[in-house]
Amino acid sequence: MGASQPATDKPVREILFDSRKASGAEGELFLALKTGRRDGHDFAHLAYQRGVRAFVLERLVDLPSDAQQLIVSDVWAALRAAAQTHRNSRSYPVVAISGSAGKTWVKEWLAKLLSADFAVYRSPLSYNSQLGVALSLLGLPEALPGTTPLALIEAGVSATGDMQLLADMIRPNMVVLTHLGAAHDGGFSSRLAKAQEKVLLVKDADVVVYPADQPEWAEALAPYRIQQPLTKFISFGESEGAKFRWIAEGQFEYRAQAFEAPLLRNDPASRASALACVAALFALERLSPEHIKALSALQPPDAKPSLEGNLRGTFVEVDLDAMRSNYRLFRHWVKEPVRIMAMVKALGYGSGTFETAKVLASENADAFGVAYPEEGIALRKAGLTQPILVMNVDPEALESCIEHNLEPVVHSWESLEAYAARLKGRNGSLHLEIDTGMHRLGFDPSSDWQRLAQYCQGAGLHIQSIFSHLVVSEDPSRDAITHQQAADFQSVCQALESHLGYRPLRHLANTGGILRFPQYHFDMVRLGLGLYGLDPSGEDLLQADASASKLSQLATVTRWVTRISAIRSVPAGEGIGYGSHSASAQERQIATLAVGYADGLSRHLSQGKGSAWIKGQLAPIVGNICMDLTMIDVSHLEAQVGDEVELFGPHLSINRQAQQAGTISYELLTSISQRVARVYVGEW
Repeated sequence: MGASQPATDKPVREILFDSRKASGAEGELFLALKTGRRDGHDFAHLAYQRGVRAFVLERLVDLPSDAQQLIVSDVWAALRAAAQTHRNSRSYPVVAISGSAGKTWVKEWLAKLLSADFAVYRSPLSYNSQLGVALSLLGLPEALPGTTPLALIEAGVSATGDMQLLADMIRPNMVVLTHLGAAHDGGFSSRLAKAQEKVLLVKDADVVVYPADQPEWAEALAPYRIQQPLTKFISFGESEGAKFRWIAEGQFEYRAQAFEAPLLRNDPASRASALACVAALFALERLSPEHIKALSALQPPDAKPSLEGNLRGTFVEVDLDAMRSNYRLFRHWVKEPVRIMAMVKALGYGSGTFETAKVLASENADAFGVAYPEEGIALRKAGLTQPILVMNVDPEALESCIEHNLEPVVHSWESLEAYAARLKGRNGSLHLEIDTGMHRLGFDPSSDWQRLAQYCQGAGLHIQSIFSHLVVSEDPSRDAITHQQAADFQSVCQALESHLGYRPLRHLANTGGILRFPQYHFDMVRLGLGLYGLDPSGEDLLQADASASKLSQLATVTRWVTRISAIRSVPAGEGIGYGSHSASAQERQIATLAVGYADGLSRHLSQGKGSAWIKGQLAPIVGNICMDLTMIDVSHLEAQVGDEVELFGPHLSINRQAQQAGTISYELLTSISQRVARVYVGEW
């Protein structure tokens, strides 16, 4: 170990591993971490340009003489050692939480339940990787006089060998194991092997809390019961033999005594998380009637403030497992080292920005794209740390972008100069948009690139990427336009790079481009509608294309459902709804649905143009769609009040509905109003 400059006694106030997050504040330390995709040493000069003067590296980097470079043999090992040393300096209890799903729920719920008993420190958000755990442990505070501290640390693994590194850092006093699901199955030979990897965390722990409903946990823990006879093992679940067991809705049992514990939601994830908390409270000797009563107020982390939108039975169901599967397929099709930017604008295409972004972040999406600054700010407040590109930034919002480390798109000289003015001499990153055919926003390909490069260099602006938008990538009959756009784009990139002296990232391909033009993936692609398993043409143009085999592998993510509120007989000759349309020569059974155009259901689907799916059959929409209600003809069905009705989803294609409405699936997805609850299924 050596250093190119003498060490100083200045305290480290923030550890950075992403050069773009450097602010130049005193006490910033940049770690040149190596990952499978990139080497932090390649970005040390950018961190220096942003004001960082202290670096931990594995080799000397050509930096000015005032840069302090601490050279170590392995930066990752140095980070883990620092985290372990800091954790060992704290004598208060540390609770580690691990599993495939439910870690964040249990951590956040325990923090709330124990807030009056302990000074609780918890790992931020879902910081459960090798990096996240190390940063969480380095944040462990000192015990203040008169307080009883407790730390809650998440620990996640994706492959064999991961957990031992985390266990050595955390050294937990107590371990809480949650649901063992499909996440990261590919990194292990079996589900049992994954459980065996995770339970490496329990070595020398005083207490282990685990689910009784999954036999893999019991089998993986069996050796530790023998090796650690003083460790307490506490089970929970719905199976016979669980120490804490649900016996009815809102009621659990402990030692043959029943306890009332109504929950806001009675789904399996909520029940399992709540009972894990009960078992943990018991282990911490904090299980009391007050704590049990407090369970009734717990909501899933980052849930909507109210679930009342679901009381009428109208909601959008978002399958997070399906989205995860779709992302992995695209990650397979987009070959390394090409990056993926996940587009989560417009409330994640109507599915919920934070919820979908959190899943994609767990899948290591390289960056996120949003339309406006407020969307990016919401993601930052939710804890996402990945780069966030903002497509449309008003000059007045640039200061907010800078404050929240958002990366604006610059599309004209006016927007470029406005950004430079807001920076007030500080360095900044931007993304340069080129107009190769959209004719909406962007610099003209014939712009003076030498002038632009010189301006950016003089203003301290770093062009993070150059990009453009394909206009017909999904239409095989118009490929000549796509090829011309790509040629124009590459010419601009080459011209600009010759004056910049460095090579920004290039990205051009949207979902259609990803599927059909691998030669235009360049350095990064922008993945939007494909995440939802939809044909981006909206007209099934790709079904006759070579991309059809890929589309067939994608899963449907979003399902919009409602319920029948009433059924009535309508005499022959009578019309339906406002305007009295859709009359029939026969008597009919008309069902009224608890959904209308105020919920985002397009009025263009009125009078038989659109349909709904119920009990395996289509039922036509009759009359005009009302603000809050819609009528369908169920004369051919044995329908009942309360029956579930699908407006689009796996049984009724959103592309079909869009075609019938004379629009595109994007519009139908993003038009669903906020009064329609979003319900998330699958593992977070």
